[in-house]
Amino acid sequence: MKYPETSKKEVDVTGISGAVKIGCRTDKGMIIPQAFKFRAIEGAPENVLWADYSVSAESCFAMSDGTLYAAPLCKKFVAVTEVDGEPFMLEEYDGGRRKTFIVSGEKYAVFDGETHSVNAFRCGIYAGVTKCGRLFGVDSEDKTLVRWTGTDGINDLKESIEGAGWMRLEGAFGNVLNLVVAGDYLVAVREYGLTAISAFGAPENFRQINAVHKAPRIFKNTAVAINGKLYFYTVKGLYCFDGNKIAEVFADRRGMLNTPTYAVAYGQNYCVCGFSAALGREAVLIYETLGGAAYFADIPAKTLCAHNGLIAFTAAGAYISEAGGEYTFESGEINFGDARKKTLTGIEILGGAADVEVTNGVVSRILGGVNGFARVNLRGNHFKITLKGKEKLGAVKAFAEVGYGI
Repeated sequence: MKYPETSKKEVDVTGISGAVKIGCRTDKGMIIPQAFKFRAIEGAPENVLWADYSVSAESCFAMSDGTLYAAPLCKKFVAVTEVDGEPFMLEEYDGGRRKTFIVSGEKYAVFDGETHSVNAFRCGIYAGVTKCGRLFGVDSEDKTLVRWTGTDGINDLKESIEGAGWMRLEGAFGNVLNLVVAGDYLVAVREYGLTAISAFGAPENFRQINAVHKAPRIFKNTAVAINGKLYFYTVKGLYCFDGNKIAEVFADRRGMLNTPTYAVAYGQNYCVCGFSAALGREAVLIYETLGGAAYFADIPAKTLCAHNGLIAFTAAGAYISEAGGEYTFESGEINFGDARKKTLTGIEILGGAADVEVTNGVVSRILGGVNGFARVNLRGNHFKITLKGKEKLGAVKAFAEVGYGI
């Protein structure tokens, strides 16, 4: 009796495109844990739309349903004052002390770490940032107009050569979504591009630099400066501006994030939250700007900030990350380079252990604590392999036999 000929195949599971990584990254065949646990912060409001952390006030601030909340040392949120617009936060010296200013609509609150006061705000701007001792912001009614104050405080509106003024932005890139200081420039993040502004010295020297920086449609509140570069999320994925040109960081493959809502820098990492089609739920996408790795933190955040941990605001409350937790690695589709039916004979894990699930789309095999070679023997055309664990894995390989004439 003559048996059908077979061919043996082997693949690096981490090298298959289309993988989804939750709390881990891959490097040269290894799976490296980057998982978080999240601890609830007491008293957090629901449905937070804006948040930021102040170093000078040592507090996390959040806005929900027209109320500003503060959590000193990220321990417990308490209501502070009512707000009437989308806030922005500044940290500046005032009276010889570094203070926190939270501006919202027609008023601003000042925090010095011990007390706070509420004052009238007359500038009529949003998306404010400070640069060279001035407050810059976008006109509340004309959203292609950037305004700046004089040097005598955030209500110094007297226009002059050395004082307050304004600039209309060039290019048909739409309204300004956010202003961000990135490197030497003030960058106006617009609906379909960026405008870089040089804002040094006297206002008569303020000017737009290489104003034509077109981009796919940009999502509001996703632009973050890290190491002098501006990262922002678009309908086509993550992009970066280095002061000279815009470049794609990575395309939005497998629907990594649909309608992202908020981004923040956490160390050297760009973190952005939104709905992930790959996961089928809201999550945080983390991109390591130094190494290029991208993976998810599995928490349904709608707003983010960071200080000694990633702070995630969900529909139900606020949570701060701590080291630890379990990661999940889901491979892309594995067919061993052959469209015919085959038998996935086994999987091998070197340098660590993990729980494994192998599926052909209909039938699954579940193997606990795999360390070394484990037999699978599952027939199919293509497979997916999911690993869950806490340890670093040195290598993950899958083996198959493809039969000829069957």
